[in-house]
Amino acid sequence: MQTVWILGDQLSPEHAALAATNPRESRVLMVESKARGSALRYHKLKLVLVYSAMRHFAQDLRNAGWEVDYQLIEGTGTFEDGVRRHLEQRRPEKLVLAEPNSFPETDAVSKLGRKLRTPVEFVPTAQFLQSRDDFRAWASGQKRLLMENHYRRMRKRFGWLMEEDGQPAGGAWNFDPENRATYTTWKRAGAPRASTPLLEKPDQLTREVIATLAREFPENPGRAEAFWLPVDRAGALRWLRYFIDERLPSFGVYEDMMAEGEPYLFHSVLSPLINLGLLTPRECVEAAIEAYRRGTAPLNSAEGYVRQMIGWREFINGVYWLRGPEYKKLNSLGATRPLSAWFYTSETPMNCLHHVLKQNLELGWNHHIQRLMVLGNFFLISGISPQEALRWYNEMYVDAYDWVMAANVIGMSLYADGGYMATKPYADTSNYIRKMSNYCKGCRFDPDQKTGTDACPFNYLYWRFIDEHAEQFGRNPRMRTITKAWLARPEPSKEEVRISARAFLETAVPA
Repeated sequence: MQTVWILGDQLSPEHAALAATNPRESRVLMVESKARGSALRYHKLKLVLVYSAMRHFAQDLRNAGWEVDYQLIEGTGTFEDGVRRHLEQRRPEKLVLAEPNSFPETDAVSKLGRKLRTPVEFVPTAQFLQSRDDFRAWASGQKRLLMENHYRRMRKRFGWLMEEDGQPAGGAWNFDPENRATYTTWKRAGAPRASTPLLEKPDQLTREVIATLAREFPENPGRAEAFWLPVDRAGALRWLRYFIDERLPSFGVYEDMMAEGEPYLFHSVLSPLINLGLLTPRECVEAAIEAYRRGTAPLNSAEGYVRQMIGWREFINGVYWLRGPEYKKLNSLGATRPLSAWFYTSETPMNCLHHVLKQNLELGWNHHIQRLMVLGNFFLISGISPQEALRWYNEMYVDAYDWVMAANVIGMSLYADGGYMATKPYADTSNYIRKMSNYCKGCRFDPDQKTGTDACPFNYLYWRFIDEHAEQFGRNPRMRTITKAWLARPEPSKEEVRISARAFLETAVPA
């Protein structure tokens, strides 16, 4: 008999290795590794989610007739400990796994099989809509990848939001101009909100995990007792219905805005569940399209969500496997500043950062604009090391995995790949945050001031960023105009920016 080894982020109803066998031919192995849980200083809510979801998945498999050998964290220091114990007790002919979702796990599992003299077989994963080879065949040879080209290719392949004549639904590939409502727009509309709160009460199994983590990971950030997410297939499907019925109709127009005290707004908050495997990308996409077809969600909302799923999600996974493990080491802008301790406490006088970091500590989650245009923007224009930032993102988000964050942080947020993924850096002054949120209201810093101790740091940090990389940005068609504007400034004006930026960074983000 063979053993199907299921890793912690492979809890899919369409698990490829399980689908190829049955309970008469295979048993299941699942391992909670203390070493894996300690690889980074993970947010406690992330650890609760993974371990509780694993235990619930094992329970569901047993109910479906599978024999499951589940190795608990208390007695399992490493994957090797758990696998070795399983091999000694069960003596399977081989270990079969769905392709691991990261390079480190693929390498570790392969090496472990050789060390323990046990055959290891990988089955192509079913957790993505395109295979790694398919993306590689499309992307290889291109000097720069554009997500838009990939997105249109996927739309055509699956026929999603496509008309019979081969044209996109509504006559356009995207509806971004309709999806940029500001904070003021939202307030004038009456500050609409979804009716169902996103909060799950931990069951007995989850409470046991919370108690275990209090012993095993007492110093990790976050509060395990504040756990709020679904941990099984039934709960994940319930949250998918909540999104489609209550939040998708308004998702598109408000997807880029931010408001204090409104962490979710109309976002799906399904990424933690999809990335674990509890939901499949196909069912999420098709549910959104069906809502559009039956008239309960507008096209701009359905297309915006489909773009996130088959555009960005599939694209960043493809880039991860195309570029390899070395991609995470890129640092084209030479940024070297370390993270300060306040990134883990939210104790900063900058209200936007304080609010977003506080939300992250409480939930282990922010929506994409908070991650990109508040946190990512600050990391970028402050010169934070891409590897420091990548570690933080991987530690602090409940939906973070190696494949998720590598391209999102290195390529998208921090431009550390030199423009392979993004045509220009996602950097701005305080203008974007002031327009799209209410974070500036009551902040100790003034977004109208450009330099000095009372000026919003985003203002002078942005121009410092342009100053530091003027030669490189002057060669970028999308950055050339702004760079010329900086170079044309009088020298005293430039020096005011440099002095303000230097004073702030030496205090807030010392090198």
